[in-house]
Amino acid sequence: MCNLISAGFYKIKKSRVFLAGMILVNIWSAFLTVQAHLNSLAETIPYTFEDGLFVIETIMILVIAVFVSLFFGTEYSDGTLRNKLIGGYTRGQIYVSQFIVNAAACLLIYFSSLLVSGILGIFLMGAEGVSAMKIVVYIVAGAGMCITDAALFTFLTVSVGTKAGASVAGLLLGFSLLCGGMVVHDKLSQEEYMYIPKTEQDGDISVITEDTELMKIPNPYYVFGTKRKVLEFLLDINPSGQAVQLAALKLSRPGAVIIYDTVLTALFCSLGVFVFKKKDLK
Repeated sequence: MCNLISAGFYKIKKSRVFLAGMILVNIWSAFLTVQAHLNSLAETIPYTFEDGLFVIETIMILVIAVFVSLFFGTEYSDGTLRNKLIGGYTRGQIYVSQFIVNAAACLLIYFSSLLVSGILGIFLMGAEGVSAMKIVVYIVAGAGMCITDAALFTFLTVSVGTKAGASVAGLLLGFSLLCGGMVVHDKLSQEEYMYIPKTEQDGDISVITEDTELMKIPNPYYVFGTKRKVLEFLLDINPSGQAVQLAALKLSRPGAVIIYDTVLTALFCSLGVFVFKKKDLK
């Protein structure tokens, strides 16, 4: 299987899809970091490099969906998978080696974006007050998310069986997971209480001044109890839900996220091997 992985890495080096993904993600990382710096200047709020470091996470699922479907899908269209079978490799070895190559390529894109964003962010915004341990935990969680995404879209590609079909299905699934993660994160971000001003009546007009007292009232949109636990689970198990939390620097349960990613990666790989063994390679 080592020969399969080596051959896969060689193809990665020659892949235009991989190169395009690397360039686009790094350009976007740089743009988001500069944007964070400009926001800091406009709001006169001291930002640090971590404020722009993980924003790129939100689009990683779409990048991985496109890359895996095009890169792995090509293996179907050019007959490479059938040739590997003829070469004496088992379907399990072929699938697992392909997943390893896909995951490694996705991690290279991810770490390169962090490097670009980190260096530029430190230069523009500095690193005063940044927790090194928090950054390390977030980087590990982000890497786990990328590996899970690679496992998911490797499984999807082998299930669909065509490069074009896998690309469309991957983007649709990626957008759905991203939108779902954003909606759930928004619901969970609501504060338990709201503060509204106590207004004084001046005739028929409510007057609010700098000295107006604030009144604390329950937020009707706050989610609590069992429903909140369910939403937290859905947010943490969704790779895009993890990405939204990382981008907002509010990953509350990193241990649970890493466990979910490990379980999902194993699940998608097992399902992928099962499906691939049933595939009729033409």
